[in-house]
Amino acid sequence: MIVRVLGAALIAGAATACTSVPPLSAPESVTLEVGPCHGHCPVYQTQIEASGAGWFKGERNTYVVGTSPLKSSPQLYRQLEQLLTPLQPKQGQVIYDQSTCRPFATDQSQLRVVWSAPGHAARELNFDLGCHDPRYAVVRARLEAALRLLPISDLIRSSNPRKRSAR
Repeated sequence: MIVRVLGAALIAGAATACTSVPPLSAPESVTLEVGPCHGHCPVYQTQIEASGAGWFKGERNTYVVGTSPLKSSPQLYRQLEQLLTPLQPKQGQVIYDQSTCRPFATDQSQLRVVWSAPGHAARELNFDLGCHDPRYAVVRARLEAALRLLPISDLIRSSNPRKRSAR
């Protein structure tokens, strides 16, 4: 009897917690961040807004270091949205790392995707690129396709000894 009452109370509490976070059905921006690896990997952030506005921020091992405007468009945002929306958590964050992936290669970059809209809690996906688990092959493929869509190849190409700062 106590277990049933406690279980019902926990379910009711969980339902209340779930309804307190407004749904993020149409985010206004998507941010992709590529973190460091144990080597010479580019570290950067980029954001694309539904309006088509965007920016790039190179942090390490990128051709451009610093923040610069990104040539983007509403069409690019829609393409990213098509690729990434199926990966968007209903709330909070989802993490694919060494604790959830097998096989797993250490020392790889991590990719973070953040869906944002004013007045809504952000949604976040963290994917360690060392994750080679076949269960998550579709997740990895969608993330890699999204990175290829971004117009940043000239900004992250092999870094030059004389780094160019963003203007």
